[in-house]
Amino acid sequence: MRLLKIFTMVLAYGCLAQSVYAGPASAKLSGLADELINGYLQKPQAAKATLAVFQFNCEKKLEERRVGFAVSELMSHRFVAEGTFKVVERGELGKLLQEQRLQASGAVNNSAAVRLGMLAGAGVVLLGNVQRVDGDFQVNARLVSVETGEVLASGYAELEERVLEADAYGYMTSVARAHPVGIYFLYNFRRSANDLPRSTRSSFGATYEYDPHAFSAGIPGIGLRYTPFRKFQVDFAFITTGRAGVKSAKETVTGSWSNTSEMTTEIYGYRGILAYQGALSPRVNYAAGLGITKYSLNSDRDSYTSPLLHTRLEYILQGRIGLSLAANYDLTRKTFFGVPAFGDVPLLKLDAFSVEPSLSIYF
Repeated sequence: MRLLKIFTMVLAYGCLAQSVYAGPASAKLSGLADELINGYLQKPQAAKATLAVFQFNCEKKLEERRVGFAVSELMSHRFVAEGTFKVVERGELGKLLQEQRLQASGAVNNSAAVRLGMLAGAGVVLLGNVQRVDGDFQVNARLVSVETGEVLASGYAELEERVLEADAYGYMTSVARAHPVGIYFLYNFRRSANDLPRSTRSSFGATYEYDPHAFSAGIPGIGLRYTPFRKFQVDFAFITTGRAGVKSAKETVTGSWSNTSEMTTEIYGYRGILAYQGALSPRVNYAAGLGITKYSLNSDRDSYTSPLLHTRLEYILQGRIGLSLAANYDLTRKTFFGVPAFGDVPLLKLDAFSVEPSLSIYF
């Protein structure tokens, strides 16, 4: 339980920190924007102009992750705040792209950008490209005159990939979505009241008393998440207590010999979920869906299947690693009857609700 509290605090802190921290990528790209602005202002007869910001060009893999869009968007914030330019709304450029039947990604070549800038009423366009070299992003940017095609100012910046992923996650498609397969390690925790009746049985002159009691179960496991479509995720997981099991009932034997011991039940679970997913903030995702779990107790001596409801929040530490906190609710519960000698002794009934922290690694 203490581990669960610590995990929840870390998840909450990460979400809060994201809302107040701009990050080094924004700072570097703001510096690049300032370099372009200063270069522009040094030109003769420089005056306030309308600026159209276009998505930066990049190779296909980076385009799939929207790296060019993220870089141009972060830079545009500085142009808006600084005030030298009046920046054309992104929505207006999007409409022009559709009308001109240009690629939906927003990345265009220089001549097309100049033409679109003119149609948008802009005097200057921001163009650029992004390359990935040895784990870093190299950004080249330039301001181009719509009227003459002259490069008015240019600049260069270099960003660590992990830094940009962390700072621009809200604009980029994460590794988890660009390469939508991940494995995760989970800890399924539930507190079961186990309010089953006490049972007494007799055999060969001895009396056996079974007293079920409340118990807490922390069940580790491993899972696989696959995102075939942007908004839907398929989730498979396996959990097990192993041979350690859970202690759910006390056995007291009286008669020719006496003994008191705890009855141990091994739990195995096989789960599949189909979930709808979305984003609450740049680095916090949510998922909600339906699934089914097959519980197998004591090496499949007894088993049952239950549909379940599933919700999950995930905080992205960086592009490939996420911390999640999920809640599951089983719609079916079944009493496990154990003790081979008697067969009808109720020993365990899992609670329907469980909380599940997990650590995900995406590829």
